[in-house]
Amino acid sequence: ALVAAMENCKKNDSALHLMGLLSPGGVHSHMEHLYGLLEMAKKNAVQNGLSDRMDFVCADVFDHLATLPKDHGYDFIILDPPAFTKSRDTLRNAIKGYREINRRAMQALRRGSYLATCSCSHFMTNTYFCQMLHNAAEDAGVGLRQIEARQQSPDHPIQWNVPETDYLKFYIFQIV
Repeated sequence: ALVAAMENCKKNDSALHLMGLLSPGGVHSHMEHLYGLLEMAKKNAVQNGLSDRMDFVCADVFDHLATLPKDHGYDFIILDPPAFTKSRDTLRNAIKGYREINRRAMQALRRGSYLATCSCSHFMTNTYFCQMLHNAAEDAGVGLRQIEARQQSPDHPIQWNVPETDYLKFYIFQIV
């Protein structure tokens, strides 16, 4: 259905706005969408002569990262998980989850490659997120060179009197 919608947009020179989380049980989740996005990405890679240099995997990130050997050779890993916590009560477990996927990704990347990592949970403050990244790098035995740090775009404004609006953390690091 998603691929058909994309083809219809292309044929009619119109736009398609895609949004939502691709996670089990989430409000905007649907595996058909994920498979459609993967198929589009594969076609894009073929059209751009990159299919021999890209992997498209549909798997649980914790399980998949655990199967990769250290210094696997990836040039770039992007971790953009759904919010691991929606309350203070689950923050400790969320920090463990973020630390684990970041550690595994850091270990799978060779020196000189890049990691983009995000959190969209208000309760995972930037202070907690940065401390978690420091700990994950230490656990992985790597150094991090910060390339970029961002927050949400202006269409999701941060209102200082509403702390819940400050929720997105995004970093790009080079593994050193």
